[in-house]
Amino acid sequence: MIKCVLQQAIMRTGWKTLIPYIAMIMAILIFNVPYPVHRELSGVLIQLENPDSYEEVTVELDGSYHLNWLAHDEYKGYFRISNEKLTQMKELKFPIAVGVDFEDAESDLAYDLRGENLSEKEMEKILEDFKEYNGGRVLSKRFLRRICIAVPSVTKYDDGRVSWDYGDPYNGKGNFIVMGANTYDEAVQILTGSYGDFVQLKR
Repeated sequence: MIKCVLQQAIMRTGWKTLIPYIAMIMAILIFNVPYPVHRELSGVLIQLENPDSYEEVTVELDGSYHLNWLAHDEYKGYFRISNEKLTQMKELKFPIAVGVDFEDAESDLAYDLRGENLSEKEMEKILEDFKEYNGGRVLSKRFLRRICIAVPSVTKYDDGRVSWDYGDPYNGKGNFIVMGANTYDEAVQILTGSYGDFVQLKR
């Protein structure tokens, strides 16, 4: 089909006007081919309100990156966080949108854990009706740069419902995994420098 389009364009207008057609075809090809992603990133888990908080964390990405010229890019596949076993069992239930605002809630790390043998403690974090676990909400720049993960606290109700509380980052309260940081101060610098419209420290 692409060959026919090119032949018709040549017959009607000549070679000089082929450039827009070629550019269009190249763009279609580029933006429809997923790129493999295999990366391991290191960082720290911090509490914004506690400068003494610090835990080393690694994140393993094993999936595919999808460019999108009409909407946000997407990442599909595994998103394994070293300090949370529940993120290491299966790949993401839904792709996460890359570069979205936090309030859009399109980058939650949702895992479908049906069929997994979970402990009683692990079940306290699970939405029972769907056996779904929320590992956090990703903040990221395009091509998965400056990855930070807002980590919620979990409340389990008697009826099986679960609520995930992200704190109040606008007022310097919340838990974050910050990739590329080695200390609390480095993590805060990355968060406020890249996502200062959302994460603000009151000191």
